[in-house]
Amino acid sequence: MRAAFAALAVVACSAPSPSSPPPLSGRKVTVAPTTPAPRINYRNAELDFPRLPAIARSGKLIVCALEDNDGGRGNPNLRLEIRDRGDRLVEKLVVMTPSELDTLVPDGSNASPMLDERIAAANRKLGELHADHDLITMQDVPISADKLGSTHPARGDSVVITFDTDYKLRVRSDDSRMLATVDGSSWRAPSGKRCAQCEPCDNPAYLAGAYKAPGIDVIVVRIRYQGTDTCWEPPDQLHVVAW
Repeated sequence: MRAAFAALAVVACSAPSPSSPPPLSGRKVTVAPTTPAPRINYRNAELDFPRLPAIARSGKLIVCALEDNDGGRGNPNLRLEIRDRGDRLVEKLVVMTPSELDTLVPDGSNASPMLDERIAAANRKLGELHADHDLITMQDVPISADKLGSTHPARGDSVVITFDTDYKLRVRSDDSRMLATVDGSSWRAPSGKRCAQCEPCDNPAYLAGAYKAPGIDVIVVRIRYQGTDTCWEPPDQLHVVAW
């Protein structure tokens, strides 16, 4: 389920303008990709993106698809974010926000021409990124849960990923070598009252998924939050971890 990106600056022989955006990252591929580019589809009143997240073959650029859970409405929505290896946001493209459903899907089912064009623009950008960087679909790293908010480590492709109650995310090799440690304190959901009469909300986080491409030392982790009827869970967060 559930604006165009700034174009790369064309640099002339003279020094670039101070307002010129930085290049995305890494050099372009010299061999044409042999796989299809990731695509966004709209079907059955939902936005579908089966080949995301994806990572450049160089490992220097990651494309993530993010959705807001939109509380009780659950309206379809989607934005694409390009991140670098340090989890820094490079560019963002909003395909649809939760509040745009009535405008972009006026009959509640069929995409409007405006939504069709946004999806087409996003797919054009994905095609350009794929041609330039050879995007590889990141595969699920298997993880299981005993109950909501209680997860085992994610294990696969020679890595073991844990996310503890101290908000430390750790990546180890199969032979227990520490590959990466990330302080996820900034990933905490804001606490406090949602209304004057409400009890203070607390939305503990847990590891709900992880993604990796074979042979590339980068993962994307999905951090999810617990919630209640009065304290809606915040949207999932996706974060890049490299070593």
